[in-house]
Amino acid sequence: MALRMISLNLGLDPRTFPFIERPESEKLNDALDLLKFQGVLYPERDNQLTALGNAIAKLPVDVPIAKMLVYGCVVNHVEVMLTVAAGLSVQSPFTNRSYRELDVVERRARLTSSMGDPFTLIEIFSFVAILTLISEGIQGVGVAKVFRRQSATMGSGKRY
Repeated sequence: MALRMISLNLGLDPRTFPFIERPESEKLNDALDLLKFQGVLYPERDNQLTALGNAIAKLPVDVPIAKMLVYGCVVNHVEVMLTVAAGLSVQSPFTNRSYRELDVVERRARLTSSMGDPFTLIEIFSFVAILTLISEGIQGVGVAKVFRRQSATMGSGKRY
C-alpha cells in the first residue's frame, strides 16, 4: 500500500495520510524501511522511488517477486525468473492428505527435494512433463531414459 501511494506521485506521505483505518505506525515505518532495504526507495530521500522502485511499482506482484522479474530482464534470464516467480507465487501442490496418510506421505517424499519447496515444484513439474511426453508417445531425445533417471533421483536433490 505504501509503495502504491508513493508511486502515484501525488506527494502523499503514507505516514501522515488520513486513512479511514490507519495502520499501526510501527508497521507502516517497517514497510517503508523494507522498501528502502529492497532498493525500492532512496534511503536518504523521503518517499522517492529509485529506478528499480519505479519498475517494481508497475508490476502487480509482491516486491520480492517483482524484483526478481526486473533483475531477470536485466540479466536476460526472463524465462527462468518467470518460472521461479510462478513457483514461488503458488501454494503447495500437496493436499493435507499427503501429510496424514502414510502411503501418500511415502509417495510425496519421493517427489520432495532436499533443496526446498521451489526445487520440489521443479521436481514435480519435471515428473509430470515426462509422464505427459510418454503418454503422448513422444520418445525423442531419450524420454524413457530421462524418466528412469528422474525416477531414481527423485527427492535426492541431485541435478542431472
